[in-house]
Amino acid sequence: MILANRRITVREVAEDLNISIGSCHSIFINDLGMRRVAAKFVPKLLNCDQKQHRMNIANEMLDSVRDDPNLLQRVITGDEAWVYGYDVETKAQSSQWKLPHEPRPKKARQVRSNVKVLLTVFFDCRGVVHHEFLPQGRTVNKEYYLQVMRNLREAIRQKRPDLWKNKNWLLHHDNAPAHTSLLVRDFLAKNNTLMMPQPLYSSDLAPCDFFLFPKLKRPMKGRRYATLDKIKTASKEELKKILKNDFLKCFEDWKNRWHKCIISHGDYFEGDKIECWRSNQSELCAGIKPYKCEQCSASFTRQHSLKYHTMIHEERSRFTCPTCCKEFRHPSHYKEHLRRHTGETPFHCTDCQRKWIPSRPDLVKCWSHFPNFLHALSTCSSSLVLVPFIWGLKPTLYLLVPLPSYLYLFP
Repeated sequence: MILANRRITVREVAEDLNISIGSCHSIFINDLGMRRVAAKFVPKLLNCDQKQHRMNIANEMLDSVRDDPNLLQRVITGDEAWVYGYDVETKAQSSQWKLPHEPRPKKARQVRSNVKVLLTVFFDCRGVVHHEFLPQGRTVNKEYYLQVMRNLREAIRQKRPDLWKNKNWLLHHDNAPAHTSLLVRDFLAKNNTLMMPQPLYSSDLAPCDFFLFPKLKRPMKGRRYATLDKIKTASKEELKKILKNDFLKCFEDWKNRWHKCIISHGDYFEGDKIECWRSNQSELCAGIKPYKCEQCSASFTRQHSLKYHTMIHEERSRFTCPTCCKEFRHPSHYKEHLRRHTGETPFHCTDCQRKWIPSRPDLVKCWSHFPNFLHALSTCSSSLVLVPFIWGLKPTLYLLVPLPSYLYLFP
């Protein structure tokens, strides 16, 4: 009944089956694991050929990244977007706290302002490379975009001299008519500019659409800018506020979106719950380390590892033990080391009185309370596994840690 008509209501099902609405709702939620959701607006309902084309490009780019782990560090992507003098707030931005006796806040229905300016931005994993505004009275045509390409090349020469010298940077933009015109393609071919493919109707695979422009426009929503100069000034300020780590996360998310596109068989995937642990595992197996230290040649697969490594160069957050003069960069490690000198054992097992030093009492139990490994799995959550606790070098202590869903357990 439900599979035949996905828009059927709980009341209609309850009347057909002659059961209560509460029981019917409980069956939907608890037994079938279903929930009612609204349809999501997408740029276009893709046909089979367009979905296959998206999958082919996603596979091609993932293969290129596996062959050249530094590929995305040489990509410069860009696009155009309108910035308005007034843009309507989102529902999340207009929400506010209220007391039980207070009335619900109201707001009037509003529309975007007619005062607007077109912003063109190009960026890479290190930040914004070039941006410019469309002059008043002009339109985005092939002649204008050709001048933008000339300005972009000059910006790369000044801001990215390493890419300009090696001539190995890649340009990525969408398939707008001005971008794919013969005049622009001849200019890029004459200057040996490498192009990165972009599938049609794929804003979910364009970094400007899923990262830069939403992040730029969100703080500006709900504010009024009377003149074009004020709009331009506010846009530049918001661009400067975007951190380098945000750009790194954007390119990391770009790779995950290629995986999601393949898992979704080329269809749009935003709003769907798709596990992307495969992308992380494939990068680890391939030895890809996208996070580079700017002060040395060290590279890391995780951003937090790079952040921890930079503390070595900056020599900050150092904690020195007053007894043995040993230094620590993390305060929790420092506190745990001090307890080894004082003999303090503030944590004890929840089932017995055995005590220990580790700083995670909620995750530690004595192995003696678990007769065997299978019994431990049956008494604990299925997403937890017991592993030896080695910090204190005590074989009788074990640590409960989350188990990823893609691993299997063997007793």
